[in-house]
Amino acid sequence: MHSHIGVYSLPDDANGDADGNEVSDPLSPFLRARDAFDPHDPAIDLIRGGGVTSSVVLPGSANVMGGEGLMVKMRPSTQPHDLRRVAALQIPESPRVLKFACGENPKNSYGTLASPKAPT
Repeated sequence: MHSHIGVYSLPDDANGDADGNEVSDPLSPFLRARDAFDPHDPAIDLIRGGGVTSSVVLPGSANVMGGEGLMVKMRPSTQPHDLRRVAALQIPESPRVLKFACGENPKNSYGTLASPKAPT
């Protein structure tokens, strides 16, 4: 399942946790969802309760090349909540994935070809 869990954390109105997009360059392959992932996101327990066992967490779609995704298992924490780490959820030896977005989202973020901030 593709999601933005842990990158856009619950509650939805907590904009301080919105780390899904870095709208400074349309080509940002060096960004990693792992660096923005919040292992304390309450949505993890909610999603696991709905039967989802694993997810590919991806950056948002503002950039044409948005960054590297993260594959996680929705396992219950065996550690106290404050000690939970991204590594506890990351699937070991998972393949690397790169998020691409073609279409309206990058165009809405960077403008048209006539715009100075449009990708070249």
